[in-house]
Amino acid sequence: MSPEATRPCPDCGAPNPLDAETCAECNHPMNPFARRVEAPAGLRPRPERPEAPTSGLPGAPTVREEQGKVIPRRRHGRAGLFGIGSEDRPTGAGDAPAWIWAAVGAVALVVALVTAIGITAGRPKVTLEGGTSAQLVSADSLARILRKTPDDPKANAELGNLYYDTKNFAEAIPYYDRALARDTSLVDVAVDRAVAHYQAGHPDQAIAQLESLMVRHPNHGVAAFDVGVIYEFQGKTADAARAYRLAVERAATPELKHVAAMRLQALEHPGTMPGPVPPGNP
Repeated sequence: MSPEATRPCPDCGAPNPLDAETCAECNHPMNPFARRVEAPAGLRPRPERPEAPTSGLPGAPTVREEQGKVIPRRRHGRAGLFGIGSEDRPTGAGDAPAWIWAAVGAVALVVALVTAIGITAGRPKVTLEGGTSAQLVSADSLARILRKTPDDPKANAELGNLYYDTKNFAEAIPYYDRALARDTSLVDVAVDRAVAHYQAGHPDQAIAQLESLMVRHPNHGVAAFDVGVIYEFQGKTADAARAYRLAVERAATPELKHVAAMRLQALEHPGTMPGPVPPGNP
């Protein structure tokens, strides 16, 4: 059929005989204003339509050529999640299937959850009751260090000091223990550990540790002063006086020497001086 003896369909453009009332390709009325008359199927010629794929790539639309025009065929994708439980619906040739977007969203959600869990798990959990904002920040930083190197003596001692300074004495002791297990030369840490034992309700342990320090480190006046205070609180005046005398002799600072002398005078002349202060570095 020559092009002169046909006319294109107003809907799909397919060639049709001049007297055709409906398009042989899409059954669209050739004249929408004319009364539709169905012709017998055998009398409606179907033009030959050579089809040839223009691309061998997966997912590329199949095309056909008609009278110089290239018409993409529509693909059908699954509308439901991962293509399950829904009917086919037409989609544009360049549209991605819905299951791809669902998979991308699921992966993004998993990555976000894993990241959040990792951040939460990696954050040290430090409770420092009574601590200031600066002390909490310091405790958090020290806890991070100890997660990598749990036996670091300096970090353990500093975190123990934070608990000590905020009067969380029982929590300070394990950090002091770990610091001293790695470095026995930390005499000041050993004194603070003994005082923490006393403040946590273990005076006997405190006295034993301080007496040992006085023997091993005879020039450490703070250990002598602190054990003197503990003895005085217990009413053991003779032991307290002995410790205060050693503190006066071994004091490394004028302040410590003065305080130890005042406590000794209070014991030797009752009623002339105020009561003892709690043990700790004066």
